[in-house]
Amino acid sequence: MKKKSMKQLSLITFFLVLGLSGFAQTKATPKNILTINPFRSLRLYNPAIQFTYTRNLANNFAIKITYDHIIKHSLLTWGIYDQNDRRSENTHKGYVLSIEFMKKVSRIKKENHLFLGVALFYRKASSNITAASNELLISNVITDYFEYLEYRNGPLGFSDCGNSWFCLVENLDRFEHHKKDYGINFLVHYPVYIGKKKRLLLDYQTGIGIFYRNSYHVGRDYKNFNRKLNAVYLSSGKQILLNFPITMLIGYRF
Repeated sequence: MKKKSMKQLSLITFFLVLGLSGFAQTKATPKNILTINPFRSLRLYNPAIQFTYTRNLANNFAIKITYDHIIKHSLLTWGIYDQNDRRSENTHKGYVLSIEFMKKVSRIKKENHLFLGVALFYRKASSNITAASNELLISNVITDYFEYLEYRNGPLGFSDCGNSWFCLVENLDRFEHHKKDYGINFLVHYPVYIGKKKRLLLDYQTGIGIFYRNSYHVGRDYKNFNRKLNAVYLSSGKQILLNFPITMLIGYRF
C-alpha cells in the first residue's frame, strides 16, 4: 500500500515539476498556442467546432495538431426550418484529425512571421442529406413513376409539362451520405499578435490541397432514376478532389 502511494506521489510530483518547468520556460518566450476557428461552425456542409494546439520547436519549426468536432447543424441555419425546402433538415456528424508541420520562412514585421506548412488530415463524417438530382428528361405519358417522386415544385403532373412530349424536372432525394477522406494541404500562415504582451493572435491562413474520398449512400429513394447529384461533393464512390482551405484562427499563446 505504501509502495503504491509512493509511486502515485512520485508520478504526480514528476508531472507537476514538468508542468512548472514548462511554464517557467514559456513565460519569457511563449512556445504553446491554443486556437479556435469560429468560422468553421458557419459552414453549411460539415460544420464543425475546431480546436488546435501548436508547439513551437527549435530552428524555426512548429507542429500543429487539429481536431474538428462536426456538429449537427450549421450555426447559420440553427433552429431554422423551411417547410417548403427539406434541405433545411440536413444534419451532420463526425470528426477531422490533422497534424501539420510548419516552418518559419520570413519576417514581415518585428513580431509577425510568415509560415509555410504541410498538413495531413483524416476525416470521417456522415450526413443526412436532402439533395437535388440532375434534371431528368421524362415522357409525360408514363405517369406510374410520378406519384412516388417528390419534386422541388410539387408533384409532377401534365400541367408541369404542358403539351410537350418530354419535360425537364429536378428531383429532391433524402439519404445518408457516409465518407472517409485522406488528404494533404499545403498552407501559408500569417499570424498577427495583439496586445502589449502579444499573447492574443489572429492566424490568417490559406492554401491548396488534395484528398482521396471513399463514400457511399444509404437510403437513396430514387437511385434508379438519378444517376448523379448536382453537387460533386455529394456523389458516392471513390474520388480524388481538390481542397482550398482559407480561414482565420483566433488564439492565445503561453
